[in-house]
Amino acid sequence: MADEKKTKLDELREKINQTDWELVKLFEKRMDLCRAVGEYKRANGLPVLNQARENEVIKTRQSWLENPDYAESAEELFTCVMGLSRKLQHQRVYARKLECAEPVAHPRVVYCGVPGCYAEEAAKKYFDHQQDMLSCESFAEVFEILRRGQADYGVVPVENTSTGAIDDVLDLLAGGGLFIVGQTVLEINHCLLGACGAKISDIREVYSHPQGLAQSKEYLDTLTQAKKIPYYNTAAAAKLVSETKDKTKAAVASEYAADLYSLEVLARGINRRENNHTRFAVIGRALEIPKDADTVSIAFTLPHKSGTLKRVLSEFAQARLNLLHIESRPLADKNFEYLFFIDFSGNLKNPEVLDALEKVRDECLTLLVLGNFKEKLN
Repeated sequence: MADEKKTKLDELREKINQTDWELVKLFEKRMDLCRAVGEYKRANGLPVLNQARENEVIKTRQSWLENPDYAESAEELFTCVMGLSRKLQHQRVYARKLECAEPVAHPRVVYCGVPGCYAEEAAKKYFDHQQDMLSCESFAEVFEILRRGQADYGVVPVENTSTGAIDDVLDLLAGGGLFIVGQTVLEINHCLLGACGAKISDIREVYSHPQGLAQSKEYLDTLTQAKKIPYYNTAAAAKLVSETKDKTKAAVASEYAADLYSLEVLARGINRRENNHTRFAVIGRALEIPKDADTVSIAFTLPHKSGTLKRVLSEFAQARLNLLHIESRPLADKNFEYLFFIDFSGNLKNPEVLDALEKVRDECLTLLVLGNFKEKLN
């Protein structure tokens, strides 16, 4: 009896093997066709995912069943098959649009400020004290210098733990054409700097970048006799005080700037939070995706309809991609509509990440890939 059962089981397995062989051949044929579809979509600028069509396809395939008991299993099967098809299209087709460049070996680096500023410190930290550096007076000028090809990389602040996002930089990134290729975090320790021989009681004017003034507000509010004057850069403010030699003027800047411009440190650690860090972005003219890249940065706009942001965020959750940061900026030409910035864990060479990104793209009016990089903390 056992031998008879074994024989019948073997016969059934043989039939399954034959059926699987046929399935494999059909699967290969289907994937070849999907690749051709992907080529057509790429050539005609069509998105990889068309969710409405996928839903329609699944219902149609279920209607072909002779046994309705298999309807749920058929849905699972074709959902899986079409997911594999999308991955193939992204890997073989969409990924080709992500033209990646190699890092510049001996880069020219531009930053906003003068020697002694925090951006210069961040640039030296990231590029291991690369000396071929250029300074300028504004964030917009950093971007313009890069676009003109006069530098290979720029270093700009994007967020501070005390005062939040640097809106001007986000707006410039949203303009497109440049990419985030790396990030580094710098601890910010503000000092009150004065001319040689100056005392705190002498100070009547305090100069610094608006961020420096804001991060040191609580301390500066104790200097009731002193006017707070915004300046384009912390180190430039220190340079100004040094050049005037006016004991009534002071600057909020780093101790490094004090040494560089021969100023007195009147007070140390005046930022309102001890844990005061700024995240700097390293930007370049081309997208770079190193093998160890683990952070993707995007910017997008959404239809002004209920639930669109929720659907976008749900795509990241379904793909199990960890959201690292989300920020919004109001659109200049539209009331109460926003440009969103999101950083999430992932590498754009991973088909699953591309698949999730394509689903997000379908929910958006516009989507811009800002970069894919490995954060450099040390």
